[in-house]
Amino acid sequence: MKQNNHQFMRAVLLIALFVVSFLGVAASTPGMLTESDLPKTNTPSIYATEGVGKYTVRTNSVLGSEVYCRINSGEWFHYKKPLVFDENGSYKIEAYATSYFHSPSDIVSESFVVDENTGANLVDPDADDPSIIFHNGFKYKINGSTVSLTRQTDNMCSGELIIPPTITHNGTTYTVTEVEDWSCYSTYNITYVSIPSTVTEVGSYAFNGCPKLRAIDVDPANPNYCDIDGVLYNKAGTYLLSYPNAHSTHYTIPDGVVMIYYSAFQEDYDLESVTIPNSVISIRTTAFKSCTSLKSIVLPSNLSVFDWSVFAYCKELKSVTFPSTITKIPAWTFEGCRTLENIFIPSNIRTIEDWAFKDCFALKSVTLNEGLKNINKNAFEQCFSLPEISIPSTVTSIGEAAFYRCRSMVDIHVDPANTQYCDVDGVLYNKNKTTLLAYSLGNPRQNYDILPTTQVIGQQVFESCKALRYVSIPSGVTSIGNYAFWYCDNLKKLYSYIENPANVTVASMSFYQYPTDPERILYVPQGSVERYQAETNWSKFFGSIIEITTGDVNGDGGTSIDDVTLLVDLLFSGDNLPAYADVDGDGIVNISDITILIDMLLSGN
Repeated sequence: MKQNNHQFMRAVLLIALFVVSFLGVAASTPGMLTESDLPKTNTPSIYATEGVGKYTVRTNSVLGSEVYCRINSGEWFHYKKPLVFDENGSYKIEAYATSYFHSPSDIVSESFVVDENTGANLVDPDADDPSIIFHNGFKYKINGSTVSLTRQTDNMCSGELIIPPTITHNGTTYTVTEVEDWSCYSTYNITYVSIPSTVTEVGSYAFNGCPKLRAIDVDPANPNYCDIDGVLYNKAGTYLLSYPNAHSTHYTIPDGVVMIYYSAFQEDYDLESVTIPNSVISIRTTAFKSCTSLKSIVLPSNLSVFDWSVFAYCKELKSVTFPSTITKIPAWTFEGCRTLENIFIPSNIRTIEDWAFKDCFALKSVTLNEGLKNINKNAFEQCFSLPEISIPSTVTSIGEAAFYRCRSMVDIHVDPANTQYCDVDGVLYNKNKTTLLAYSLGNPRQNYDILPTTQVIGQQVFESCKALRYVSIPSGVTSIGNYAFWYCDNLKKLYSYIENPANVTVASMSFYQYPTDPERILYVPQGSVERYQAETNWSKFFGSIIEITTGDVNGDGGTSIDDVTLLVDLLFSGDNLPAYADVDGDGIVNISDITILIDMLLSGN
């Protein structure tokens, strides 16, 4: 009956939550953000105020930090690309940055005034540098008898960039031979680039993040580079080097291409699909990073080199097909792919590297096959929607915090044939049950007794668990990892059966939560209160530390008929029974414990 009532109440709450959510959505105007919609990681910060000139606003914060802005107290909007103000004037710009580790101070604005006749930036920091030439609105650097297109400032450059083969300056003619690394990175208003035959070196990230760039053309006489339909390739047409962000929303890479170069498509916000031929054997680092409109990808059947962060922050990516030729999913490959729902890992994959699926918030299904050997640290960090995971028998290594903050996970299952790991009631341990590796944070149980064989409680094991109210730590524990009990908001009672904390390595951040909850109680063995109070890594987390009293089921420091009542309720509830309910210490909570507790009360002992 109690179980049915619980299910009924849960259904009512879910319906109420749906109604509230629906009304909230219906009440807001589509596409508009209000103050209450914004994440509250930090307060709004004014990061650009008045000053006559033109403005460009860009962000220096790490990828993955969402930014929301408003201008002159207007409507809030989601910041995606550099803000460019073409009109001279004064601007007040406010912003939220949602990353816990980056504040709006990491978002910067820079003012500039452009000479309408020459295109020169009159406030450019290099304006007085004799080695710098301003030519047709772009900046070049003298290197002996040659010049290179250097890093452009303040997004001052716009329109067509026609790189000349030579530039005459102060009576001297220089050959243009190089486009430097990052030279035009994130220049918002460039629409076209022409590369002459004299340029023999185009650096990394030279034309990445240029959202209006439609085409890169190369002089056919260039010895090192060519373009194919406005896309930059090496001379042989086998390496795709740079794809213009505004070229097309759908692109088919020509057959015969063998490598997609570092960051070739990075920050192409409008690219929706790309067809990769089977001739491609290498996809280099960050090749498609932050292609926020890319929805699906089929990796080529001959792929052998697959680098890290290839699809990081592809926020619309929903499906990926892996070939049989690769053996690992590299670090950060799908970090921030927030709409990716299902992943099938074929048996040829041996390793899932660090943070490979970090922040895949919508991931609901992961299929791991026999053949997988390594799940590295933080591999599935903050996969908030993942309800369960099944670990095959072949896995021999699971890194720390592999399932960190998977707050919906109710079950971790390990194949019984696995020689290194096991699960007990959906909780991950090593095979001999001496190390607790991962707790199923989405499990609704309120009480959990860590196995008595446990010696090590791993890093971040219980962090952000909202259901747990009571946890017991067995006497044999010798190490508690960093952040093990962080943000366990409802954890009110922690029973530690460790008699001496001095023999235990407790990380300084194991129990931290600010502010300390005065209702949170640490129960410790008799005679050890002072020792626990002296250890700040324990004491700063708890409102009080008291001794464990035999028969004190409700934890109020004594024994009474209330303890008997609670013990009866616990037995009939069908819930997991906590260790402190084991009055006779036989490892089982049953009617015998009630009988002994009643005898204790009647005898006055």
